[in-house]
Amino acid sequence: MLDSFMAAVRNELQARGYWLEADAPEVLVELGVSSEEIDRSGKNVTLGGVFSLKATVPVRRGITLGAETFKVQSEQSLGEEAAQADLVRIAMPRAHRWIGGDALPADTALDAAIIHIKGAELDPSEDRRVLAGFIQAVQGTDGTLLIKEISRDDQVRSYKFRIVYVKGKFPPKRFLETVLTAHPELQLTLIP
Repeated sequence: MLDSFMAAVRNELQARGYWLEADAPEVLVELGVSSEEIDRSGKNVTLGGVFSLKATVPVRRGITLGAETFKVQSEQSLGEEAAQADLVRIAMPRAHRWIGGDALPADTALDAAIIHIKGAELDPSEDRRVLAGFIQAVQGTDGTLLIKEISRDDQVRSYKFRIVYVKGKFPPKRFLETVLTAHPELQLTLIP
C-alpha cells in the first residue's frame, strides 16, 4: 500500500514541476502509511488507514515545510488488496490538497530556472573560468538554494544549469538579471 501511495504522491509532485532526483533533491517528502482491519465479513474487508506526509527542503538544512497526518476508512471491498487500494484512492485528494497548497508552494515560495549559457562570445580557453565564476556568483546570492549543471556540450560550448531559489528574494522572473547585475566581472549578457 505504501508503494501505491508513494507512486501517487510522486506523480503529483512531478505534475507540479518538482524534480525527484535522489542525488540532489529539492524537496524531501517523507510518507507513512499504516492500516488496520475494521471489519471482515467473509471475503469482504473494511480497513482504516493513517497517512502521514512531511516535507522538508534539504538545502535549507532540513527545515520542515509542512506536515500532515490524517485518517481514512475504506469502503467494504472484496479482499484486503482491494481495500488497501481503496484507502489510497480515498487518501489522495487530501494529499493533493496538501501538496498543492498547504505545504509546498505556500511555505517554500520556491522557483526554479533553467539557465543556458553559450560560449559564442567567450574565448574558449576562458569557458571554465567564466562558468566557475558564474556558479560561485549564483551560490553566493542570498536566496539561492541549489545550482546544478544538467548538461554540457564542450564541442559547441553550450552549458545548462538548473537553479532553485526563493522567489521572494528577487523581483518577479528576474533571478538571472539580478545575479548578472551584481557580478559584471562575469561579462555574461542576458539574451531575451
